Amino acid sequence: MAPKDHRRCVSCRRLAPRTEFWRVVRLAGGREVVWDRQEPRTPGRAAYLCPCAACLTEAQKKRRLERALKTPVPPTLWPQWWEQLAALCPQAAKEPSAVLSLDLETVAFTPDPSSRTEVES
Repeated sequence: MAPKDHRRCVSCRRLAPRTEFWRVVRLAGGREVVWDRQEPRTPGRAAYLCPCAACLTEAQKKRRLERALKTPVPPTLWPQWWEQLAALCPQAAKEPSAVLSLDLETVAFTPDPSSRTEVES
């Protein structure tokens, strides 16, 4: 039996401490799906996903999150996850097999605004 604070990725089935995964939640009593980045955790049915390109690709292609949450995942969440993956580790977004070994509770989930470039019209 796994330790209490361990979770399993819906894509690769890797077992690890929950702090190493992204948590996706179907809110209690509804069909709304959100990316849970808060403490205390949002109540509802949760699925965990490794923050790596291989797992994100597999989950999107094979609809692993939809199956785990038993509801459709809004298409607007996928680009957010890809942007976050590139912001956390540009190498991980390029190499599908690279799994981030970060404590995600200590990492800021918003990219640095100074790293964005403005497009002039």
